[in-house]
Amino acid sequence: MKASNFFNSKIIVFLTVTTIVIWSVIIYNIITYFLPSDDILDNSLLNGITTVNDNKSNGVETKDEIQFEKIDRDPFSLPKIETSQKVAKNVKSKPIPQIPLIIYKINGVVINDNNKLIILEDITNQYTAFLHEGEEYKNIKIKIISDTKITLMEDKEQKEIFLNSR
Repeated sequence: MKASNFFNSKIIVFLTVTTIVIWSVIIYNIITYFLPSDDILDNSLLNGITTVNDNKSNGVETKDEIQFEKIDRDPFSLPKIETSQKVAKNVKSKPIPQIPLIIYKINGVVINDNNKLIILEDITNQYTAFLHEGEEYKNIKIKIISDTKITLMEDKEQKEIFLNSR
């Protein structure tokens, strides 16, 4: 029993001393945080601010020196925002023409003695178009149909599609 009481009292003393040391450090940090320090001011914060000293007698500074900062603008007023008096009325923007995106494939070419025709499948709209030379479908215009290639204009860009012969 005596050994366990001695051991318990030793632990209690150690814990008490540790608690006092920790709280001392905490209180010291709180006190030093709120104490004024002359080294805290950074010179980069003072750009554009003039410090004026009063109570200087004969060039000798006293301990009761009063300092204040003179700021070029009034910190309690907002800057005036210049607005133009000219306001455009009834301005309507021109609509941007939408060019529909078409996903298509050419399923076949039919060439007779008098007629040239392509079979164009519009996958986007699920529509099949039969087009002759010079005809248009949406943004695609067929220029030339031959037995080896098709020349067409798509979105003002000329494209050539070469045909596979089976």
